[in-house]
Amino acid sequence: MRTVTVNLVGVVAPGLPRKLVLELDEGATLRALVEEVGRRGGPALRRSLWDEDGRLARAVAIAVDGEIVDPERLDVELPRAGEAAEVFLIRPIFGGV
Repeated sequence: MRTVTVNLVGVVAPGLPRKLVLELDEGATLRALVEEVGRRGGPALRRSLWDEDGRLARAVAIAVDGEIVDPERLDVELPRAGEAAEVFLIRPIFGGV
């Protein structure tokens, strides 16, 4: 198992904290991480993270250890155990007058 810290920026789900610490299997991918966040956040959050074709929604960005990840590369493994892994799931904040 590996521990990954996930920071949620602009991601809103009732009862879901802004920072999650997840225990994932060795070899886990970014896709598995996003799916786990969606599972914890419920159906509405899952729908906001993925489009109808199962791709990451255009309004969501992922950064791993400070680097933005290409949304087409969600099947790459997270950094290995022992290596720092801090992930940011970012949804833009819209609104105004």
